[in-house]
Amino acid sequence: GIDMDTVTIHFSSAMECMHAMQGMGEANALAQRRHLPRETVLAAAAIYEAMHRVEEGVPATFQVIYLSGWAPHESQQKPKKPGSTSHVRTSLAC
Repeated sequence: GIDMDTVTIHFSSAMECMHAMQGMGEANALAQRRHLPRETVLAAAAIYEAMHRVEEGVPATFQVIYLSGWAPHESQQKPKKPGSTSHVRTSLAC
């Protein structure tokens, strides 16, 4: 199955956010990548902070995707046939 959480984290600065993303393995996915000049990175960080900073800090939103899977095996429990249960549940109260 697939499940996903959307998480927003607030950083003290855009540079801290970029450092954290680098630590998560986020990078330029282009095969022919080249490094940006430091001035470009600093300018982008300043613009991002000016546009998005809130009281809590500089927000960054991440989507965390969970994948799970399985393959049948003869040792696994087999499902019962539909209608074979002897217990009827009348309420789904929590």
